[in-house]
Amino acid sequence: MISYTQVKLQPLSNHKFKLLDDLCFKDVVVPKGYKTNGADIPRIFWSIYPPNRSDYLPAVILHDYLCDEENYKKAITPSEALKILDLKDSIKIIGITGTNGKTTTSASIYSILLDLGKKTGFQGTRGCFINDKQIEKKSLTTPPILQTISNLKRAKEEGCEYFVMEVSSHAIEQQRIEGLEFALKIFTNVTQDHLDFHKTIDNYIATKSRFFEDESLKLINKDDTKIRFNRKNCMTYGLENPSTYEVMAYSLNDGINAVIQKFDKMYEFSSPLYGLFNLYNLTAAIGAVDMLGVASLEEICRVVENFAGVE
Repeated sequence: MISYTQVKLQPLSNHKFKLLDDLCFKDVVVPKGYKTNGADIPRIFWSIYPPNRSDYLPAVILHDYLCDEENYKKAITPSEALKILDLKDSIKIIGITGTNGKTTTSASIYSILLDLGKKTGFQGTRGCFINDKQIEKKSLTTPPILQTISNLKRAKEEGCEYFVMEVSSHAIEQQRIEGLEFALKIFTNVTQDHLDFHKTIDNYIATKSRFFEDESLKLINKDDTKIRFNRKNCMTYGLENPSTYEVMAYSLNDGINAVIQKFDKMYEFSSPLYGLFNLYNLTAAIGAVDMLGVASLEEICRVVENFAGVE
């Protein structure tokens, strides 16, 4: 039996967490001295990350529903919070995961969407940006779910149709993306990393693979065979294996110049970026925006060269 204790909201403000103005939060309930990833405690909504500790305490946030005359308290999930704030269907979320390339791939998708005239938000290692304006400084690759909900709410208020976000393996394991419904999920690659947290490469791959278990639209790097994924609603990209978006020819001299094939048609694009890894990142970005149905592939490839990379 877990022993719970009431904790005031002050610990949250000490950790610089933001609350949503639209919800009236009261107390935080945390298990006293209990360490877990939150999987065995129902209706997890928030996680407090104490400084200099690798573990964390799960917390359930209670709130009063707005306009509730009976002042009825209820624990809510992230999914319920997203529904209350009308964020379920009003903004399309694109999630990118992989050991390498998350930041460049997500930033290039963000850049392409903006250049195509789409209002877009972007959240990741570099912080949070909305319509080319930075609103949050650098933080976790994938912040706790309440921060993400706050950023989504801000993006919606600014008229954004799309929200691009990096998704770390830590976030998948720690349920920091709980409740989010992704319009598109993208896989870049898996290499040996974060084993201090996941312990083994098999655990690491299993965590990444969980992100692609459902039937949502997904784009997978065909040249990295380690990931497991649901093949329904899946397209692929690559250089070495037959793919939906397949690089047929390329030059890495003086930037990137490449030709990709989708079905029976060829498309050219150029970029000031360097390196084979960025060719993969840009191919993923082009495929992703095409899958979203934003513009023709010709238009998408035309604006790729405007993306100058990340700092």
